[in-house]
Amino acid sequence: PRERWNVDFARHAPATAACPGGSLDQARSAVRVRGPLPPDQLEHPLSPEILARLRTGDAVYSFDAFFNEPGQRPWGFAGNLVAHGDCIVHADVTGYDN
Repeated sequence: PRERWNVDFARHAPATAACPGGSLDQARSAVRVRGPLPPDQLEHPLSPEILARLRTGDAVYSFDAFFNEPGQRPWGFAGNLVAHGDCIVHADVTGYDN
């Protein structure tokens, strides 16, 4: 469920009527998305539960974002996502840089 996703990622891929988990295109406009990648090439592997639920048409990506806004400390985050077509069906932040 999207409610369990990290809020820092979720705000960069807002839910839409077509994609309740947000769209891959929207995420790409806000964070750096790499892939699709074979699951075994991710720096931080997907959990066995997520791997078991992958289906035809799903693609795995890694992402990262870095923010350096005036008056704030620089920070960023990275993780993995699974998309079915343009719709994100899973996202997991695996680390922060601050």
